[in-house]
Amino acid sequence: MMKKIQLMSMVLSLWISNANAQQQIPCFNSKSAEAWADSIFNKMDYRDRIGQLFMIDAFSNKDSMHVAFINQLIDSFHIGGLIFSRAVLCVRRDSPMRISNAPATL
Repeated sequence: MMKKIQLMSMVLSLWISNANAQQQIPCFNSKSAEAWADSIFNKMDYRDRIGQLFMIDAFSNKDSMHVAFINQLIDSFHIGGLIFSRAVLCVRRDSPMRISNAPATL
């Protein structure tokens, strides 16, 4: 009997917490986030806007020419993002895979 009560109270608490979670607005879907995104978007010219549509593969097992090529794409076309392949877990400042103004550690 005690196990049934514990199980029912756990199911009820999960159901209530889930119901509350559905009513909260995610932080990326707030008015302030939308205003920030609009302000950045309005500062971009059409080339920057098109560049934001592209994501480029950045392979950690390639040489410095690959890194230079990726940096050139970032600087020239303002690409929207990088897809790190080959299990890059941490990028140090002295790493050959250091990309443009990326943070020192990911």
